[in-house]
Amino acid sequence: MSGRDTPRSEAPLTGRCHCGNVELALETSVRPEELALRADTCSFCRRHGARTTSDPSGRIVITVHDPEQLLRYRFGLRTADFLVCGRCGIYVAAVMNEGAGCYATVNVNTVDAVDRFTQPATPVAYEGESAAARSARRRARWTPAVIVEERR
Repeated sequence: MSGRDTPRSEAPLTGRCHCGNVELALETSVRPEELALRADTCSFCRRHGARTTSDPSGRIVITVHDPEQLLRYRFGLRTADFLVCGRCGIYVAAVMNEGAGCYATVNVNTVDAVDRFTQPATPVAYEGESAAARSARRRARWTPAVIVEERR
């Protein structure tokens, strides 16, 4: 069963950067209170205070209202874009495009119902991964994603 076929019992979880330029709608088959949270120990995530989650059976739509104000930051192995609003500086999600697929992990601190994410964030470190191993892990664990960029 693909993420698009999995039944969902709740409306999508919505969120946004501070100024609203980057919005998200996360559909998940898992209640937010049960979703595992990660606290990546890389310097980028630590400095942003990020707590991230994903659901490989879910779906996320990320809408960018002003694409010229979106920063796609890449570092390390350069296998994913970290989406940061250039207007307000908030890190919203990381996305990996691979072939026809797009996968994302969400910074739950940007979700409107952030208080529903009650699991403790588990510290994780991925420095020892190869690019191939990192891509495989993300394909298996991250949420299938769609990015919509509005043109003005």
